[in-house]
Amino acid sequence: MVMAEAHPDRTLRQLRLLQLVIALSSFSYAILEAALPIYLKEINARGTETGLVISAGYLMSAVSRPIIGRGLDRYGRRKFLLLAIAMTGLGMLVYAFSARVELLLAAGILRGFGLGTLLLVAYAMTADLAAEAGRGGSFGGTEQAQYRGGYIGLAVAVPALL
Repeated sequence: MVMAEAHPDRTLRQLRLLQLVIALSSFSYAILEAALPIYLKEINARGTETGLVISAGYLMSAVSRPIIGRGLDRYGRRKFLLLAIAMTGLGMLVYAFSARVELLLAAGILRGFGLGTLLLVAYAMTADLAAEAGRGGSFGGTEQAQYRGGYIGLAVAVPALL
């Protein structure tokens, strides 16, 4: 998906939209990470179960990257971007309606795999688009969107949970 012939304004809009997707995903992820231990305690999850549910997302985020990497070049970034958004959203939906540790663990696996895929796709798409928009600034903007979304999510979640 190298955009060598794309208009610079369009390329910049595509980067900004991608960064918005990353920010919103990080926003929801941060809120969930703040609320999840409290919810697990409310449903009487044991310490080991709490650790498994929380760490499942992080583990799957790391595991997804080598699995998905080859497919990005072979089948295209857009398909994997949509898949990542769907997996992350479905994981969040399962979290919202789960009252059992097993379902929360499944949600964490799904959401973590989706988030890892989303971040990998975002960096690959940024590399594709950055040739015109400025490579360093583009990667910095993508990274900044991830952290900004997380910080805002925590700023919303923590006071609400107190």
